Amino acid sequence: MKFVTTSTRGSPTFYTYYQWFTQRAHMRIHPLTLNLWLFALLLFVTGNLHGEELEPSPLDDVWPVLTEPWGGDLDNMLERGEIRVLTSFGLGWFYFDAGHPRGITVENTRNFEAFIKRALGAKAKLLKVTVIPVSRDKLIPYLVEGYGDVIFANLTITTRRLQLIDFSKPYASDVKELLITHKDNAPATMAELAGTTIWLREESSYYDSVLKLNRTLIGQNLAPLNIELIDPRLQDEDLLRWVNAGLIEATVIDQHKLPVWQQWWPDLVAFAEPIRAFGELAYGIRKQSPELKALVDRYALTYQDGGRTFNILKQRFLESDRWLTRLKSEKTRDRQKQYKQWFQEFGKQYQFDWVLLSAFAFQESKYDANAKSDAGAIGIMQVLPSTAKELGFSNLTDPNTNIHAGTRYLAKLRDDYFNDPDLDEFNRTIFAMAAYNAGPNRINRLRRMAKSRGLDPDVWFQNVELLASAYIGRETVTYVANIYRHFVIHKRILSEQAQKGPLLLSPTPEVIDD
Repeated sequence: MKFVTTSTRGSPTFYTYYQWFTQRAHMRIHPLTLNLWLFALLLFVTGNLHGEELEPSPLDDVWPVLTEPWGGDLDNMLERGEIRVLTSFGLGWFYFDAGHPRGITVENTRNFEAFIKRALGAKAKLLKVTVIPVSRDKLIPYLVEGYGDVIFANLTITTRRLQLIDFSKPYASDVKELLITHKDNAPATMAELAGTTIWLREESSYYDSVLKLNRTLIGQNLAPLNIELIDPRLQDEDLLRWVNAGLIEATVIDQHKLPVWQQWWPDLVAFAEPIRAFGELAYGIRKQSPELKALVDRYALTYQDGGRTFNILKQRFLESDRWLTRLKSEKTRDRQKQYKQWFQEFGKQYQFDWVLLSAFAFQESKYDANAKSDAGAIGIMQVLPSTAKELGFSNLTDPNTNIHAGTRYLAKLRDDYFNDPDLDEFNRTIFAMAAYNAGPNRINRLRRMAKSRGLDPDVWFQNVELLASAYIGRETVTYVANIYRHFVIHKRILSEQAQKGPLLLSPTPEVIDD
């Protein structure tokens, strides 16, 4: 299968237009001026919708264990020790706040992992549920091709999608899709709605709903809606913002997503009649996966929309705007950005991926330069003063020094203790991280034990980690797994941002600043 790219990356002219509009989203613009500028802007947004066909290498910028497609059913996933959940970016659903993944999908996948472990017991003890965020147009292709196992992305069951994938039992029904316009040009009747230009992602269920609405309009001898296809990397909130600013006429959104955005953009109004009613939301599953489907069905039926768990999440992220207020605060801006230059500098010097160092620092201290452990470890990388002294460092409260010291120590562990020729670079790094937490001699003892027990001593996941869990407890296993998850997520975000380029309305405070 081939994938189509629609990136407008690398266009400084587009970026100039885009900045101009986003910085003035709150202003009223003369209609003639708006039309001229909007025409130029939209030429760049939609000009490459058919794009260029490229041979896929979907996840080659992530950990090696995710680069190969995996098939099979639940038993294969248990054997691998991982279920991969594909999701998409979106404020309220999957975003970052001060370096922490947040949103309904984050909480839902954590709940899913706990549910599986309760349901399956010992055979799922070390199972990891790993979230892989991608643009929405990649969700179904990646699932079909084996680059993910389940989709958690607020998917509506549609005829078009059922031709490609299976769905779990619905966890929400009676879902309505609403047509959104600005209050100053809101249509009151179907006749007034006719001929409106509406902006959509082609892969969305909204697109199917608008096609059906157009058939209704034509049947009433009215003009159909003009559909403008938007870049798939844009999210619902991006389009709502443009409607609120008067830059585009209309878009579509699920009813349950709208209230929080109307608190920020009160000029948004919904057409009286939904363009889809009685929609059903479910989790996407690859076909021919009956065991996994049965498990996900149980989960969907256990945690239904309207139940306590869903009500808490909906109130927190879809009804209250407190989390948006937090994002707008300077205090919660992503601290990763503050230290990015040093992660990059020392990553290059010691041959580590800088995003790996960032994930490592997040696990150690949540990027807190003032953090201090009970054992006396200090700062972002949680370096012991005695270790720093041996390496020639002092003043560990200085972030630059601390990141340098921690990176050098991690490199020393890798190069001194895990330099076997049979170790690949991925596992060398994994073992070094485990040793940073539990000590290098202890980890190498576990590797020797693994060989004697028929496990692979050169592979951490599902091999040496089994003995680590049994002999030194869950702390180190959880520690490495958390770094792994955080790295995968951040790596995917950077990949998506690079593709989205100047189209990006990133999940940071800037997206809601007016």
